[in-house]
This record gives sequence, structure tokens and C-alpha cells, in this order.
Amino acid sequence: MILVLAMLVCGVLSTVGFVKDCSHRYHFELLCYMFFGSMLMWNVDLAAAVAEEGFEAFKPGIDELIDDLKLSLCVIAAAVVFWAFCLKLTALRSADPAGV
Repeated sequence: MILVLAMLVCGVLSTVGFVKDCSHRYHFELLCYMFFGSMLMWNVDLAAAVAEEGFEAFKPGIDELIDDLKLSLCVIAAAVVFWAFCLKLTALRSADPAGV
């Protein structure tokens, strides 16, 4: 669930960003690295859970699903906020102070 939600957000952001950005001003390297790191962490966690519990790890209870959803939303929100901050910081650094 977490992995699917994270990949969906990555795909939507990348598609919308590259379609709408005609000036090629925005870069998705940082955001992709953040989501890739998160997905790698969750894959390792899933592999460890499968090694411990077997395929019962794929049958979480409702409480575990709610916790996973909360974690997914927090990680996605934190990554997007950090990415927007980095974009703003880059834009401020490259702005011409003379206004030309």
C-alpha cells in the first residue's frame, strides 16, 4: 500500500511537471531521490517482514493499514514541502537583484 501510493505520487508529479513545464525550469531529481529512498526503505522492511512472518505479512489488519496510510501521507507531504522549499531557494539564488 505504501509503495503503491508513493509510486503513484511520483508518477503524477513527474507527468504533470514535465507536461506543464515548457521552460524546463523545474527539476525532479531531488524529489525522485527522496521517493526512491522511501520506497527502498519500505521494500527492505517488507522483505524483513516476509522473512519473519511469511506471507502473513501481506494480510495486515485494519489498524496496520491506517498506520501505513498515515505514514505514507506524512512522508509524501514532507518530501513535497522540502522539494518546494529547495525549488524556492534555488529560484531566490538565481534571481537577478537588479531586476533586469
